[in-house]
Amino acid sequence: VEAQAAHNPLFWGTEVIKLDKRMYLPGAVAVGMQRVKTKYVLVLQHDLPFIRHVDMHNVVRSMEANPNLKHVRFNSESSNVRNKADWFLDSRVLGPLWVPLLRTYSWSDRNHIARKWYYEQVVLPPVLKRRFHFMEDYMHHYEKEVLKHRLTNHPQQQGRQHAKLFGTYIYGFPSESQYVLHADGSSSYSNGTYWIPYLDNSCCIDGDCRGAQNTKPQG
Repeated sequence: VEAQAAHNPLFWGTEVIKLDKRMYLPGAVAVGMQRVKTKYVLVLQHDLPFIRHVDMHNVVRSMEANPNLKHVRFNSESSNVRNKADWFLDSRVLGPLWVPLLRTYSWSDRNHIARKWYYEQVVLPPVLKRRFHFMEDYMHHYEKEVLKHRLTNHPQQQGRQHAKLFGTYIYGFPSESQYVLHADGSSSYSNGTYWIPYLDNSCCIDGDCRGAQNTKPQG
C-alpha cells in the first residue's frame, strides 16, 4: 500500500497510517478521522471491493441537498426485503435525490459514505466508550431501542424517529443486485486460501480471475 501511495497516481493524496496495536475497525476509523479535513468521509474495508459502478458525485450532491441522508451504504447483498439484514426497505425517500436510494432500518459499517460530524457525534463516541470491536454491535443495539415498538400501531412514527437519528439509506433500486463483494479476507486468508466464488463460479482477486482459487503465498 505504501508503494502504491508513493508511485501510483490513482493514490494521489493518500496517507498510510500505521497503528502500533490492534484497534479493530472503530479504533482505526477514529484515528483516520483525526486526519480528515473534508465534510464527507467514504469508509471502505479491504475485503469489500466494489464490483459495480457507483455515481459517487451524485450521492454527495444528493446528501448536500437533502439533510435526511446521513449514512448511505453500498450493499453486499441484493436490495431485497428477503435479505436477512434489510427486513424493511422504503423507496419513498423525502427530499431531492440525484441517485436511487432506499431507506432501511439496518445500519452497517460496510462500504458507505457519511458526513464527518455524523461519525464524530453519533457513531464513534458511544462505540469507543464501550470498547466495541465492531461499530455495528452498538448501532444495532441502538436501533433496536428505537424500533422496539415497530410492530405497534405507530410504524410511521417509529420510521420517522429512526430516520431522524440514523438517516441510513441503501444505494440502488429495489431488488437490485449487490454493488460490493464480501471477500471475507480474514477467514479466507487464515485457512490458507483466498478465493471468491462469484456468479459463474469464477473467482477474481485483485483482477486475477482463475476459475478456481488463489493460494496464499508461501514463505
